[in-house]
Amino acid sequence: MSAGDASGQESGSSKGIVAEQSRYQDIIEEINADPKAPSVWNRVTSLVLAEKESSPQDFYAAIPAAEMVEVAEKLRDAPTTTDKYKILAQRSSNGTLWYDIVLGRANEMSSVGDAMGTYAASNVHEEPEAKTHLWKQGLDIGTGTGNSLVEMKKYTKKAVGIDSQDFLIDVARGRDELKDTELVVGNALELPFIDSTFDLVVSNGLTHYISKDSLPRFVGEVVRVLEPGGSYFEEWLLPPEEGSILPKVEEQIPTTPKGLLALLMDRQITDLEEDLEGPSTAAILMDEFERHGFKFAGYEDSEKGTYVIEFRKPFTAGMEMARRRYLGVVSN
Repeated sequence: MSAGDASGQESGSSKGIVAEQSRYQDIIEEINADPKAPSVWNRVTSLVLAEKESSPQDFYAAIPAAEMVEVAEKLRDAPTTTDKYKILAQRSSNGTLWYDIVLGRANEMSSVGDAMGTYAASNVHEEPEAKTHLWKQGLDIGTGTGNSLVEMKKYTKKAVGIDSQDFLIDVARGRDELKDTELVVGNALELPFIDSTFDLVVSNGLTHYISKDSLPRFVGEVVRVLEPGGSYFEEWLLPPEEGSILPKVEEQIPTTPKGLLALLMDRQITDLEEDLEGPSTAAILMDEFERHGFKFAGYEDSEKGTYVIEFRKPFTAGMEMARRRYLGVVSN
């Protein structure tokens, strides 16, 4: 297949997605406006239960409609975020985690792993072991069921995952890819590690769930456990493309009735009330890391609709001079 053919197929696919979104545009707008409104739930669940048969291409085809509606309503009515994640940590009748059913499509669009790979490709060392493991020890904060941790293991000699929810850590411990991987229950604002333990830290979207008042404390913890010269990666979403009413990472979700319900379920987790007053989460993080002398590098993936920022911890003046001498940049 030529590049032109591939581009044409991708363009056609994007147009098809936009067309399907247009079909459900008014419902999607209602979901975005108020994902707990009874009228929204009635419209979406009625569409799901009325659908005679899911298309084999439907990501949610294997999930029984009545079961999906029942779990969606439990998720909606769960009183706390912890209760919601406990529901997501359970498995559906076909064995798939609800976490992956509801959040999986968006998580698949994450570019944190790609950003680590891009960094690795441009920072190859001569030592054979370093080519395999660019970083010595990495920490995935807010690891959840371990998706980012699996990616991190490709680039680190040792990877550690931490999450505040013990039941999510239990799910991660049960994954074959994470056997013999250290998994810790702990608080992102009070990391249970000594200073300069890691040369890589990742928090795949976690900062969107941390209050703005707590972000400086979070940054302080990342700075503390990260060794000089180490990297911290975080991801943001690019705005919706022209003709779409959703970010790119979500635009393939609501193209079927079950997809609409999955979007509605997702909003029960991710639709937090954001304080629109003052600086954004990203701006606060940038300011805080800059205050600590960190350098920035950006990795944009327009196809996935994501933007990853790498924050690099500086060396002290003495360490930098020693490093440069070791590399032969300056003479003795």
